[in-house]
Amino acid sequence: MAVRKRLSPNSVLQLVLVAFLIITLPLLLALGFATLKVDGLSRQSREAVYGAVQAIQAGRTIFEKITAMERSYRQYAILQDPALLDRYQEQRKEFRAAFALFANTPFDRLRTTRLRGLYNHEKALNQALLATSPADPQHGALLDRFVDLQQQAREIPVESYQVALREAQSLQQSADHSQRLLIILGLTLLPGTAALAALFTLFITRPLSQMDRAIRQLGNENLDTTIAVSGPKDLRELGDRLEWLRQRLLELEQQKLNFLRHISHDLKTPLTAIREGSELLNDNVLGSLNTAQMEVAGILAQNAKALQRQIEELLRFNEYRFRPRRDYIPISITKVLNKALSDHAIHIKSKCLALVSQINEGVILGEEGLLRIIFDNLISNAIKYTPHGGNIKVSSGANGEHYEIHVKDSGLGIPEHERRKVFEAFYRGNSSKRSNEQGSGLGLAIAAEYTRHFGGDINILESKSGAHFRLRIPLYKLHKKGNNLRNTKTSDSENGSIQHHEYKKQ
Repeated sequence: MAVRKRLSPNSVLQLVLVAFLIITLPLLLALGFATLKVDGLSRQSREAVYGAVQAIQAGRTIFEKITAMERSYRQYAILQDPALLDRYQEQRKEFRAAFALFANTPFDRLRTTRLRGLYNHEKALNQALLATSPADPQHGALLDRFVDLQQQAREIPVESYQVALREAQSLQQSADHSQRLLIILGLTLLPGTAALAALFTLFITRPLSQMDRAIRQLGNENLDTTIAVSGPKDLRELGDRLEWLRQRLLELEQQKLNFLRHISHDLKTPLTAIREGSELLNDNVLGSLNTAQMEVAGILAQNAKALQRQIEELLRFNEYRFRPRRDYIPISITKVLNKALSDHAIHIKSKCLALVSQINEGVILGEEGLLRIIFDNLISNAIKYTPHGGNIKVSSGANGEHYEIHVKDSGLGIPEHERRKVFEAFYRGNSSKRSNEQGSGLGLAIAAEYTRHFGGDINILESKSGAHFRLRIPLYKLHKKGNNLRNTKTSDSENGSIQHHEYKKQ
């Protein structure tokens, strides 16, 4: 880990520059390789063309010089003029110069036995001519040997052309080979460069994604997970700052929770005294009360209970917000849900509400006490905002990998702009202001927080009338030999029950 940190760039800019250099380096190498290949082919073709032209010109010059040498010497043999012999010697020097130029051409293949034979033949002929008198009968036969030299000289341009043709073919093969190499190099470098670009993009975007998740984590008040950002030094330092902020927020939340605990403890004693005093008054222990006094005592007792309940809800909500997730046990959600509905039967009857429930069997991993609180809050919320004589429908069952509970009421519903806010602590929308029953604004926030502890969620769905809450919790599936406990949606006649209740005041 220490070595990895030492090799890691110190900044995002440095990482981008390193990525740019590494990605462009193969392309630069390929460009250099292609340049060298093209330069080599260009040089080879230039040398081939120059050598071919030079060889053909030298071959023609050799043939012309041999013809001129023959003519000058024949004239000398007839006229016996020394000037003609000097001209022959000058032409012979030009022949040897042309021969030397031809022999030094880049075409090594031209240095064949035929070329050496031509040179030796001319040399031997010259020595024989100088050693024989023009009046000698054999002198004419020596002159006829110039015809053989001319015939050999005629073949030199033809051989030069053939050699040039072979060089052109070799050049074409080299060009084709270089082309294939460049194509293979391009096909190899393009995926490699794309892979390097994707890899460095991941290196650059991964720490940014980690920071984004960390900020969202802090925004969602998820303070249990440690924040760690990898990548360049500056981003790692920024991640350390976010981790420090998380720890600081965690300390502040713990201080707030401790403060609330102390406040609640300090409030319990006077609140208990108020409750006991109001109950003594209601029970006429201290003497008979008139109607007005009984009404005041009832108000005191009712508000004392409400205050105690709100304090307990506030403490419970803050305690579970930052409680680490536990290893929960399998729970039959059907029994818990039916018990919650049974507990609210009196409240439903008092408002003359019609309750329709359709509960299907399901098992989840959870805690029965927290499930009871979730269901109580959802059902009590539906009762609270359903008008007198309205109806409430509760249905549940497995849906894929989740167990869903739907709670619908016939109240005013929740405006779309308030649907995300109703799960925030202490938020009470316009619907709650129109309700006769005022709450603390913690019920739905508590239900949402507890549901998240089980890995589920609560949403508000579209409804033609009233509010429609959907609670989803992952199903618990246990597979054992000889025992397969798997929850699926069953028919109402097997594992579910449909109940219809109507409560009216007598």
